[in-house]
Amino acid sequence: MHLAQQWTLETRRFSCHDFFRFSIVFRSFLFCLLPLFSTLVSAHTAKRLSDYYTSVWTTSNGLPHNSINDIAQTTDGYMWFATWEGVVRFNGKDFDLFNRSPKTHMADSASRSLFASNNNRLWVGGARGSVAERLGFEWIGQPSSASLVTGMLVDRHHSLWLSIIGKGVYVRHFIAHGQYQPEQMVIEDTNAYGIVEADNGDIYSATDAGVYLYRDGKVGLLPNQPFKHANSVSSKNNQLFVASDNGAWIWNGVHWINIDPQLAQYDLTLVKQDNDGAFWIGTVNHGLLRKQVGRSLESFPASSFLSHHRILSWFQDQDDNIWVGTANGLANIRHAPFINIDSSNGLIGNYLRTALALDDHQLLVGSATGLSLVSRGKASDAVKPSFQDKLSVLALAKDNQGGVWVGTHAHGVMHWKDNQLSPYMSLAQGLPSEEVRSILPDSLGNLWIGTMRGLAKRSPDGTVTIYTKAQGLPGNFIMALAEDETGKIWVGTGVGGAYIDKGVVHSLDLTPLDEAQYVFDFYVEHGFVWMATDRGIIRYRQQDGTLANIGRANGLPIDKFFQFKRQGDKVWLTSNMGVWLLSYQQVVAIADGKAKHLDYQHFDVTDGMGSTQANGGSNPASAVSGEGFYVATANGLSFISLHALEQSMSVKTLPVVIENVAADGQIFNPDVQHTIAAGTNRMSFSYIGLSFVSASSLEYQTKLVGFEKQWTHRGRDTYTEYTNLPPGHYEFMVRARYPYQEWNNETAVYAFDIEPLLWQRTSVKIGLGLLLILAVYSLMRWRVNQLKRSEENLIHLVEEKTAELREQAERFKKLSNEDALTGLYNRRAFNIQIEKRFKHAKSVHQSIFLAIIDIDHFKAINDTYNHLRGDQVLARVASLLSEYAQSPELVARWGGEEFTVLFKGNEQEAAVFFEQLRGKVARADFSDVCVGLGVTVSIGVASSDDVNHYSSLVILADEALLKAKCDRRNQVIFHQTHLQAVVSEGETVG
Repeated sequence: MHLAQQWTLETRRFSCHDFFRFSIVFRSFLFCLLPLFSTLVSAHTAKRLSDYYTSVWTTSNGLPHNSINDIAQTTDGYMWFATWEGVVRFNGKDFDLFNRSPKTHMADSASRSLFASNNNRLWVGGARGSVAERLGFEWIGQPSSASLVTGMLVDRHHSLWLSIIGKGVYVRHFIAHGQYQPEQMVIEDTNAYGIVEADNGDIYSATDAGVYLYRDGKVGLLPNQPFKHANSVSSKNNQLFVASDNGAWIWNGVHWINIDPQLAQYDLTLVKQDNDGAFWIGTVNHGLLRKQVGRSLESFPASSFLSHHRILSWFQDQDDNIWVGTANGLANIRHAPFINIDSSNGLIGNYLRTALALDDHQLLVGSATGLSLVSRGKASDAVKPSFQDKLSVLALAKDNQGGVWVGTHAHGVMHWKDNQLSPYMSLAQGLPSEEVRSILPDSLGNLWIGTMRGLAKRSPDGTVTIYTKAQGLPGNFIMALAEDETGKIWVGTGVGGAYIDKGVVHSLDLTPLDEAQYVFDFYVEHGFVWMATDRGIIRYRQQDGTLANIGRANGLPIDKFFQFKRQGDKVWLTSNMGVWLLSYQQVVAIADGKAKHLDYQHFDVTDGMGSTQANGGSNPASAVSGEGFYVATANGLSFISLHALEQSMSVKTLPVVIENVAADGQIFNPDVQHTIAAGTNRMSFSYIGLSFVSASSLEYQTKLVGFEKQWTHRGRDTYTEYTNLPPGHYEFMVRARYPYQEWNNETAVYAFDIEPLLWQRTSVKIGLGLLLILAVYSLMRWRVNQLKRSEENLIHLVEEKTAELREQAERFKKLSNEDALTGLYNRRAFNIQIEKRFKHAKSVHQSIFLAIIDIDHFKAINDTYNHLRGDQVLARVASLLSEYAQSPELVARWGGEEFTVLFKGNEQEAAVFFEQLRGKVARADFSDVCVGLGVTVSIGVASSDDVNHYSSLVILADEALLKAKCDRRNQVIFHQTHLQAVVSEGETVG
């Protein structure tokens, strides 16, 4: 007997000997009730279907086919969808299609089932028994099965289970990574529609014969099934959920529990339980339903995409977003911080301009088409009988008796109370315009009415006072009114702000604050008035009238804000770009100059708002209540509860994945390859943040560790590249953030090494370095030797030049002191010697004698024998004088044919000396100069004893010489002395 038949019979023959086994099951029943009880409790906290935010994709948005047969999410965060044209991967921005190809190893493109297992694995089953596995960036081929794979499961033992249409259920037992035993049939000859593993390891399969259970190697139908065939199965907290031909059921291990009897009337496709404990039921032609325990069965509004399509698949992702696959496209429904109330909830007109909180749970809302009352998410007509025709509401304000003043576009001021609306004031009663933008009942009973042509004050006695530019207002278009604790009335216009104190208008100059003009709203608190303007937020301090601005310089990304509302320690700002949430303490710190940067949280349509455009120019355009914050938008009234606010401020996951890495344009698998070839010039990276809320608005930063020290802001660009990276180790990092938020901690990293070229390798560099060092050393040695040789040559040259210079200097010195013809000292040198010797002689009381010697008749010698012979005579006489004198320095050529001789001694010795000198010249032989030539000299001598200066000595000697020459020549004459030797021609004195 077949294993399935055997186990089925055993379950039908339940008897006493199985009681022990039943008791174990029964005890488990009590345990199963605990998660069910928690499910019941948590279900009450779930939102209404109308409170979910829905996004839809079809083939017009990039899907290859509108039938979404199955949905899965891999651990990296990608969403995967099985379609009849292939499996598609979704990153929140783009769909990537994978179909039959050698790369995917699919036997057919038609995909029917998906299963995401650990380690980022995805299994894909489809037509022709196609089975394919994807791990990271690679597809792994697996043997095909018998027919269309309708369900897949990888159990805790890593074995692969397949439910096959028309064949049954098969298992491929795990051997090793990528290896399985041959396929083994577990259930045969049946249409199997899906398979699931419970937390305890039990495996259930939905078939046209009912639900089968596989446990401990045995398989059989579950007992007492209240249906004939099962369309799908799912499991959570050890409970089994079944969509059948007879409604939706829970199997708790012992009993079948009907989720809702009404479901028996529907043709069901699936039943799933979300993380809040609510059941989601797919139908064939009634769309998606939801059942929360203790509440009635819910369906989406008739206008919703999910109200009528055939539901094929359902999945809750890592961020609790719900994905629904239909036969006509894909839908994503998610919890959003904001709930939007519009005409589908009973609102009269979606284009709202003003909202006024009447109490903690009720609001009066004005739109372009009338007034609505909103209470606990539901809206209704605020006027009965209706007076809504062509009623455009711009302003609301409470009166003191439970009513509300209503400012309109074309009917002036009206009064609402007890669902009745009546006219109150128009042009006929003194309004400057019937377009009323703001209304303020003050503490004195006056009613202030802001219009497009000025401000009207209606006193309790009916008196109307008009304020315009003529009375000092900065402008006539009045948008905002408020009263402070001192009784001042604050007025906001299109060209600035002002306050009225005791009837006097005081205009405020806002232009120094970044040229602010429009004042859209006031928020008054003790000591301060806050203004929402077209240049950020302005605070007025009552104490000294100072103004402070909080704007772009402090981190706000836009200029224009319409409403400023404080709610405890929070501040709400509305704008055309959504709603901004700030810290009140931080805003105050910036206004006080104690801080500069402002943090904030931003909300828009992706957070559930009906429209990003929050209307301004009317008051009040937002409201705070005990439930939360309301804002009037161009598409309904958006509301965020305090509880939803806390949840929205919690950290959200934002996984970032690197989709492609390429080296010089060649894409490769970064999971496998971490070494980049040498010589690679360009590394490029494609990446994406897996956001399924607003992926196109994500911002990115990248950093290449090893090349960059700081993060580089990439804006919304999902591609970057680096060129000419040197060899080394790198880590490419990328992170993302939602607009205006902090950078998410989820960071994708790819580490790689660029190999060096041959000449870039360390060993080659070391070798080249050594060669370079050797070459440098050799060059240095050669250079040093060359420098030494150059130094030696230079020294030799210097020595030569120095000798030459010395010789030249000596020559110059000699030329400066020596007569060139005779070799004797010249007159200049003799003057130096005579001055020195004269001073010395005087200092030691000695006598010196100066003789000036002249060659007699020298002109006649030149004329007779020529000048050359005359020069020879001069040289011979100089030689005779030098030889005879005591030392050469005492003899000099005085000039021409005259010579000088200096003698040291007494007068008698001098007389003998010079007389012998005269005789020596007279007796000298000059025949070698010219035959027959005789030469004599005349000598004049003077003594130092007769003078006090050497120059006087020269004069006296010269006078003595003149006397000798005039007398008879060839004689020695002493100046003024008793000693005089006169030698006749030819005689000598012995």
